[in-house]
This record gives sequence, structure tokens and C-alpha cells, in this order.
Amino acid sequence: MKTVLFDMDGVITSERIYWDCAGLTIAKIVEKYLNSELPENMKEKLNLAHQYLPDEMIQDFKSIGLGNNWDIAYVVAALYLMNARRGAELRREITDSSIHREFVSKLRGLRITGYGYLDLLNKMVGGPMFTRADEFWDMCKKEFQNFYETLKEGEEPIIPLLGIIASLNELRETGVRMGVVTGRPYKEIERPLKKWALFDYFDKEIVITDREVVEAEQELRKKGITKSLSKPHPFSFFRAVAGKEAIGLANNKFFDVGVDKNNYIVVGDSVADALGAKELGLPMVGVLTGANNEDQLRKAGADFIARDLREVPATVKKWAGLKS
Repeated sequence: MKTVLFDMDGVITSERIYWDCAGLTIAKIVEKYLNSELPENMKEKLNLAHQYLPDEMIQDFKSIGLGNNWDIAYVVAALYLMNARRGAELRREITDSSIHREFVSKLRGLRITGYGYLDLLNKMVGGPMFTRADEFWDMCKKEFQNFYETLKEGEEPIIPLLGIIASLNELRETGVRMGVVTGRPYKEIERPLKKWALFDYFDKEIVITDREVVEAEQELRKKGITKSLSKPHPFSFFRAVAGKEAIGLANNKFFDVGVDKNNYIVVGDSVADALGAKELGLPMVGVLTGANNEDQLRKAGADFIARDLREVPATVKKWAGLKS
């Protein structure tokens, strides 16, 4: 059966709240280092957060395949603190938003994508200080999730909800299955999808979230292997295609579990989605409602482009050989 695998943020849900949570996390951590605190008023907090993490900075990181907003909060907070310890004037760097540019330029020059940023951070400090399992990571993630709990009721769909419903109805009427492959925690996709009456469009066996990624990473650690399996690593898509069998094969470079990859197509908004789909050999529709533009998506491997979700049914029908 033909199956469509949807990313969430930038495709169905707006990333605005997640970007705000990342900025607030960075602001809280750095202000604490500066012996200061965030303002009490949320509007003032958000204004400060946007100074620490302007949209341009987020877009630069996402252009190199760093799609997870937890990681963006982590790396930017780390860069601020590392520069401070070298004597940099943080207040100036916050104002001109330049702190990330040299770092991203180095990543591009070395052709490093996704979680390769950890290797560069560690090279800069001369040792294995940074991992996605250290105390600083846990602190960043905890602060991020606390801010999400505060802001979650303001979450909105990326396009008008009626347009999303019409698109999913059209796809369902063609007989395709639909699943979700996202870096979000499960409860953070379940809540908005149920609130907007979208949850039942998706096959519950193909809802792949941070939960499944963490499970596989833990299994690898039991074997002495420390590896990030979050996008742009293709594991999330592999887990959607191969089911639980994927966990035991997560460290394999090539995946062959007797599944016809021609039955699957990915719909995502990011370079991370495109890189993961391409490595697994899945076709990908890049939608332009996220942080990455058409050129970036095509260079990363997108096979089709849609302005937003409303153009996806026609593209899927074309891919599947169905009549429009």
C-alpha cells in the first residue's frame, strides 16, 4: 500500500512556539551566567529571546540539516558561553547576532551536516565535552520543555486548518496510508492533532516520534555504541518503513528488510527531512512553509516541491500513478 510519511513542524504545525522555546532557553541560561534573570512579563521575555535567537540564526542552522530545535538551543547556548569564557562581550554579540556565523561557515566548509556539529564543538574545546546525553544537554532540554508547557496553548497550524483537513481528506480518499515521522515527543503531536481533529487521519502504527528514536539509541548504548539517530539520520524513516525490526538494525549503513521503498514517500519542510529520506532511498516532497527554501531543499535531495500542504495531494497522486 502506498504510504505518505509526514513531518509535523513546518508541514502541519507552525514552528513559532518551538523557536520561541529555543530562544527562551538560551536567554535563561546565558542571563543566569551573566548573573541576571529573565523579565517577568512574557512579551518582554520573548523580545529578549528573539535577540538571543533571531529567525535568521535558526534558518542558518536548519540549512545545514540541524532540524531539531532542542539542538539549536543547545549549540547556540554553548557558543555564547564558550565565547564568554574567552572574554567576549556577550551583550554586544547578542545585539549583532553574529555568534553563530563563523561556526556555521566552518560546518559548511567541512561539509558537516546535522549532528556533526558536536564534533566541531568538541574540537573547539579540545575534548569530548559535548554530547546529546551530557548534563548541559539535559538542562537545555528541561528548560525548553518547561517553556513549551507555558506556551503550548498558543500553538497553531501552519496553514488554515480547513486547508489541512481538505488535503488529508483528499489523500485518504485515494486509499493511501498516512503516518507521522517527527522529532517531537509523542504527547506534543498527540495534543495538537487531537485538538484540531486530525489525529485519526494517521495510522497509529506509523507515528514515529522522539520516543522511538530514544528507544533505539538506548539499545545501541547497551552495545557500547553512542550515536544520535535523530534527523537527519534516516532512522526515523526507517523505523516507519520497517517497524520494530528497525531497532536491531539501527547501526547498519544500508537497510534491507524486504520492504518495497517504492511504496513510501516523505513530506517534509527541512533539509534534515530531505537528507534522511535521500539516504534511505525514499522520494521526498519539500514544502515551502518551513525554514528552508526551494534551492536548499532540492540540493539536499527533495524530488518534488509544494508551496504548502494543499499542493501535496496532487504531487502524491502523480508519484503514485493515480488520477487527479
